[in-house]
Order: sequence, then C-alpha cells, then structure tokens
Amino acid sequence: MGAKIMAVLLGVSVCLAAAGETRLVIGDGGLALAQTTCTRQVAAGVSNLLFASLPRQVQTESLTLSEPAGGTAAKIVSLKLTRPEKAEEPDTGLGFQCTLDSPAAGERSFTLTYLVNGLSWQADYNAFLSADRKSARFEGWFSLSNQTGGQYDKPAITLARSSADMQQACPPGMQSCMVPGRPAAGTGFANSSLMPLEGVETLPPYTTIRLPMISTAMVAVDPCLQCDVTGREYREEYPPEYMGGQPNAPAVWWWIEVDNSLENGMGKLLPKGTLRVFQQLDQGMTYANTTVLDTAQPGQKMRVRVAPELGITVKKKTKQPGDGMRQDGGSRTVVQTITLTSTLDGPREVRVFDRPEYGGRRNAAISDASDLYKTLDDGRLEFRVEVTPGTERVITYTIAM
Repeated sequence: MGAKIMAVLLGVSVCLAAAGETRLVIGDGGLALAQTTCTRQVAAGVSNLLFASLPRQVQTESLTLSEPAGGTAAKIVSLKLTRPEKAEEPDTGLGFQCTLDSPAAGERSFTLTYLVNGLSWQADYNAFLSADRKSARFEGWFSLSNQTGGQYDKPAITLARSSADMQQACPPGMQSCMVPGRPAAGTGFANSSLMPLEGVETLPPYTTIRLPMISTAMVAVDPCLQCDVTGREYREEYPPEYMGGQPNAPAVWWWIEVDNSLENGMGKLLPKGTLRVFQQLDQGMTYANTTVLDTAQPGQKMRVRVAPELGITVKKKTKQPGDGMRQDGGSRTVVQTITLTSTLDGPREVRVFDRPEYGGRRNAAISDASDLYKTLDDGRLEFRVEVTPGTERVITYTIAM
C-alpha cells in the first residue's frame, strides 16, 4: 500500500495515508507485514471505506481492517476487492472496500493490515585486507528491495529474519553452509530478530535502495590459520574425480578476528550477510573470497574466513577395528591421526578442529591425546599446534566407542 491510498466515505474521496502512518515489518525472504492507519470523521449508520492502489503483490486473504481496542467498534457489514473497471485503464493495483455500520457519528481510527510479497532486505559487507593480514577496513550496508508494485512514503520499517533462517552462529573454524536466501514458504518472523531501520524517506516501486550501515578506517585484526577435519578422512585411493572434482583433503584457511566495537568504528548489531574479501598485494588489490558473516552483537568478536593457505597440507587417517585395533566386549577403540606439513618460510600456529565421532556416533571418550586440546561447546576438539617447514606435525588421539 503506497502513498496514493484513498478513502471514500459516503461517496466523498479523501486522502487516507498521512506521512508516518505506514508500518512495515520486512522479512529477508520476500514477505512483509504492512499496516496503515487513518483517522476519519464517520457518519452514524452505513458508510463505505475504500482503500485504493493496494500493491499488486498483496496477499488478499490476509487483508484485515480493525479499530483500536476500547469503545464500541463499527460493525463491518461487507468486504470486497475492486479492480479497474476497464481493461484499458492503468493497472494501479487492487482496491479494498469496506462497508461499515457505525453506532454513532464521530472520529474513528482504522488500521488496514496485510501480508505482501515482493519486499525484502539483505545485509552486505566488504572487507579490505592489508598484505600482511594484520589490518583491514570494513564497510556494510542494507539493501531494501520493493517489487510489490506500490510505493511507500516515510514508512516506519522494522527488519526481521524468518524463523527458518535463525541459526546459531557458525562455530569457530567452520564455514557457514547457509548463505542468506529465501526461507521456506509459510515461515514467520523470529521475534528475537526484529531490528528497527531509520532513514528511509521513500520506497519507490520496482527499485532497490542501499542504506549505509558501517564504514571503518583501517583497524587492527588478528590473523590465524585454521582447519576443520571433522569427518574428512584422507584416502589416497580416492582420486579427485571420485570426490566430485574437489581436493581429497581438508584445507587450511586464513581467518581474521576483529572486535565489533565503537573503537573499531562499529559497535552495533551487524546482521548475518554476505561478505566479500579483498586483499592488497604488491601488484594491487585482488579479490580473495566471498563468505558469510554471521550475526555479530556489539562487543562480540567477528570472524571472517579469508583465503586458503596452499603452503600447508593436512591429512587425516582413521585406524579402526579390523586394522589391528582391539575390540573388547563389543566396544571399539579408534585412533585418529592428523598430519600437517608445511612449505612456508617459517613456523606457523594452526588451529585444528575435529569432532570425536565414528560411524555417526558421538559423545565418545577421548584418551591418549598427543597434544593439549580443549572441548568446544559444540563438542569438537580444538588443537593448537606449531607447524615447522620440512617436518611433519602429527596429532593423534584415541576414541573409545
């Protein structure tokens, strides 16, 4: 419903929607809740109220007209949808006519509520990384898309995530597998995700506008090397063709960590969105990676996956019953071996993550670990080891199933 909404009371056309009377709750999957309120003098008895120029993408079954609680409400006699009478008339969208029976003359407020397809938003970010990966500049913005066919002037906007898209933040060392996109049909909004958005004067039809979110100077970041080997056993007999053309071994990636703080030019809620990483090299700026930035609360540490480190390779082997391991009373003992090798110019610390499981079974007992580790909230183990060029760095531990 846009700025050209009109009301007809007793056959007299009057403007219905004043500035600031439209409220939009916009989801990230193309669905929005719209509410428009008007206040009018209504005669006693029967009168007609017509909302014209509703957006073409309105879900007609969701149209609802209401009055504020308290007092005696006007009785709704009938509701009907209207369209242009002649085919050659411009298609200005739907009209919604309500016949009311008011118990008394006077001023009344009416709120029209409906769901509409074609309104959506997304968060996007860019990170510009220095050559040594120790500093970076960040920028982010909201993109609002209005494909409803209607125009919204000075709307009060709240952004929301669909319930299906509300996930836990990606665990350390793991890349989010869910790029923000359209949620399943019929999925409502998560109340915990509601976020007011200011600064929108007009949402014209069939346009996408961008609103700045953050823009920082170069700030210090903490680079680190990480590898998640969960469920990824290396087998030399499996060629790349067997693995769908993908490397048959876990990859080591550069990550950066930075505080979402006022000191760093941020310090606000940063919703989940697509992040593109660029890096400054001697030859100039280059494109490194597109990843997902998980929702970062103020004061929380942001984690960004940057690019693979091809100078370090990782292999994982599982030694299980049938390979010479014992199997007592039906229990199984499995040994995991993780081997790292480096061709870099110096030693590097690598954070290695693994989940102690075998055959789909978790909550296994760990023993005989070659290195210190900590158990994360998601059940994975985190090892931090130094890898020296020209040598093999081996991590082993035993799982009792």
